[in-house]
Amino acid sequence: MKNYTAPKGQEILVAEDSPIQRLADLKGKKLAFDKGSSAHYVLVRSQAKVGLDFSGIEPVYLTQSKALPRSRHLGSLHSYSCPLQI
Repeated sequence: MKNYTAPKGQEILVAEDSPIQRLADLKGKKLAFDKGSSAHYVLVRSQAKVGLDFSGIEPVYLTQSKALPRSRHLGSLHSYSCPLQI
């Protein structure tokens, strides 16, 4: 793949003016991610580290190709979990 850039980690994106500042703030929020992806795994593990259960969020399953164009303008979504590209 000529133009492929391997991910350098994972990130959870929120709007710049979002009140979400910590992982615990995700409780009860809508989070978009690709089901079964590394972002999904990282989100589940991150929540467990701060004592939250996956059932405490409202998952919105979107592929990267559908979610990335929306990530700058999250709209009704509160967060998007995705691979970090540097």
